[in-house]
Amino acid sequence: MIDIAQSIMDEHPIKLRVKVLWYRKQNLQYNNYNMNNNFKRRSEISKAKLRLVLLSAFVGMAFQASAQQYKLNYGLSQPQDANTLPKSAVPVVAPQKKAKVAPKTILVSLKDNIYNIKGGWELQAEKEIYASGEYISSANLDTKQWYNATVPGTVLTTLVDQGVYPDPYFGLNNLAIPDNLCRQNWWYRTSFETPKDNPANKKAWLMFNGINYQADVWLNGHLLGKISGAFKRGKFDISEYLNPKGVNTIAVRIIPPQNPGIPHEESPSAGRGPNGGLLTTDGPTFISSEGWDWIPGIRDRNIGIWQDVKLQFTGDVNIIDPQVITDLPLPDTTKANITVKTEIRNNANKAQTVTVKGEIEGISFTNNYQLKANEAKQIEFNPTQFAQLKFK
Repeated sequence: MIDIAQSIMDEHPIKLRVKVLWYRKQNLQYNNYNMNNNFKRRSEISKAKLRLVLLSAFVGMAFQASAQQYKLNYGLSQPQDANTLPKSAVPVVAPQKKAKVAPKTILVSLKDNIYNIKGGWELQAEKEIYASGEYISSANLDTKQWYNATVPGTVLTTLVDQGVYPDPYFGLNNLAIPDNLCRQNWWYRTSFETPKDNPANKKAWLMFNGINYQADVWLNGHLLGKISGAFKRGKFDISEYLNPKGVNTIAVRIIPPQNPGIPHEESPSAGRGPNGGLLTTDGPTFISSEGWDWIPGIRDRNIGIWQDVKLQFTGDVNIIDPQVITDLPLPDTTKANITVKTEIRNNANKAQTVTVKGEIEGISFTNNYQLKANEAKQIEFNPTQFAQLKFK
């Protein structure tokens, strides 16, 4: 418990001494009061002391609560007692496993020579495959025992869609799904043909907008690189590995987080349980998938290819992650200053002179830049340099 009086004395000694002298002066006058006034004054002092005690208790509890916020939560160290698991009189209805169908990949044309790689994805646990990434990403692999995969989606998404496990959103179906899905590696695989309208002499890129938790990416027998973290994009230059007139095969090994934790199952006897646990040490990832007060543990911890996979063809120079910033002189909304920021990158082994041009509602702005071989540079168009970006 914190000593409020001592804290006040330490921080405000002069004010406290004045207060004490004032109280002494008042005590000298008490002898002139009648009994009723004396009793009234003592009652007021007692109330003041009570308020001070209550304030001390409140501050003490606040500091204790603050200390609890910083207490590390490691979740469960072992599975909870089976007797405390939630119970239901309704049995789990076993799903019907779907038959494998021949995969078919479709390249959906978007814009600027970008294609979304849809369909044709397959999935299998690494323990069921006795082959390297080099072989899995070749056209010779037999995938009859693989599952038709749902991409974008997680490992569990595919296994539920294919009738391996019941839908965890119903009843206590989640308890029928083993918690080892997040404790093993998985392979995704698909094949596609290079678009016939592929522009000549263009760079080819393979882009992943989101995997979880880590991924080794292969194409046509070549390791392209690794992606780490659920919210990090992966972009790989595949120009030298792409088969321009034939089939290309992508293989992605998904690696789960190192500390998936042990989920707690809420029940009347077990209570709410901890919010998360060890999985928070592996961030950035979906830390609530270990289990929270609003969600049970997700058995695969949401690992998989959970965002789109795209194929792109570009020139030697790319514009990357453009950002448009609007500054309004509030409360005035009749005018605005616009700033445009982006990165430009030269992927060629020679220097380039680059002209960057932008247009907003008929207002254009342009500038020239020099880029060294393989150089990346941050550029900016702002109202100070380009008066036309002051909109009214």
